[in-house]
Amino acid sequence: MKFDVLGLLAACSYALDCVEAELIKVTNNHSKRVAHMAVCTAEKMGIQGQSLQDLAECALLHDNAVAQYIQEELQNDSLRNGVMKLGRHCTIGEKF
Repeated sequence: MKFDVLGLLAACSYALDCVEAELIKVTNNHSKRVAHMAVCTAEKMGIQGQSLQDLAECALLHDNAVAQYIQEELQNDSLRNGVMKLGRHCTIGEKF
């Protein structure tokens, strides 16, 4: 049985976009755009094969904690008040 890791991660990225859209009514496909830019840049640098796929996979999930972060900020009214701890989603994501 073949397992499509990149397809699975793309589906997870899509799910995160859906959660973001539901929580803040906006989705900008940020992770997909980051993955595309990362891969294009890496290709220009001569990176190929598995390294290129690894980069795409990491880029797709680089904001894996953004949904939890947004929910926490909404509960604390931080987003509504314009006071956000932007680095917080990085520390949450690191735990995942």
